[in-house]
Amino acid sequence: MKQFEIELLTTVNFELNVPTPLRFLDFFLWSLDLSDCEYTKEFCHFLLDMMLLEFIYQQFTPSVIAASALFCTGKFMKNLPHANGIRGPNMEALENMIRE
Repeated sequence: MKQFEIELLTTVNFELNVPTPLRFLDFFLWSLDLSDCEYTKEFCHFLLDMMLLEFIYQQFTPSVIAASALFCTGKFMKNLPHANGIRGPNMEALENMIRE
């Protein structure tokens, strides 16, 4: 088993990444065509930062943490007056993505 692990790591040149909530958030924003929405992205980053400070959230997977930050951002932005071209997440698309 140890030899197989060495071969595997050598094959990928020891380039391993740990999936983080930020990585998943970037993917979710991209898949919902929100990569260019700075306000949405900044608010999600703020929520992720706050979640990192709370130990209780560490029990969840990075994808769930990222999805919940995006979902909360969508709920928050739904109550904002959409002036000045601020565009937030489409809540229906978010709910469909979470169900899948």
